Amino acid sequence: MTETLSDNYPKNFLTYELIISLLISGIAIAIIQLKWSPEEVHKWMFFNKSQFYSLLATISGTLLGFIITGISVILSLSGSQKLEKATESTQFKKIFVVYFSTIKFLAFTVIISIIGFLVNNDSINICLLYLLIILSIISSFRIQFGFSEI
Repeated sequence: MTETLSDNYPKNFLTYELIISLLISGIAIAIIQLKWSPEEVHKWMFFNKSQFYSLLATISGTLLGFIITGISVILSLSGSQKLEKATESTQFKKIFVVYFSTIKFLAFTVIISIIGFLVNNDSINICLLYLLIILSIISSFRIQFGFSEI
């Protein structure tokens, strides 16, 4: 018997979210390449490089800190009676799967932003821009999923 998407989604939700994020990222990158010439993108990166990378690193780092704090609070209270029902539920493991996945993507976003801030090569900065678009969209989906489903 074949499984439908709605049957398979709960088991592989992070994979589906990743595929959707990559499709949206591809569309965003295609729009950038179709709307602006490579020279315009290089010019924009030249004038906005420090603001772009520092803003993205700051936002990603802040979100990363909140998520790590959230995990710390959950772990410190996991032995208490107040969270006993929550720790027994199937959603409890899902929280950690989503949180740790989000931590990986946000940490990678922060690292790439710092590298982009330090690199002075235009073509590398354009590649990093596209990579950061992808990472930001994936991280946004992970955060959104964490808020809506858990």
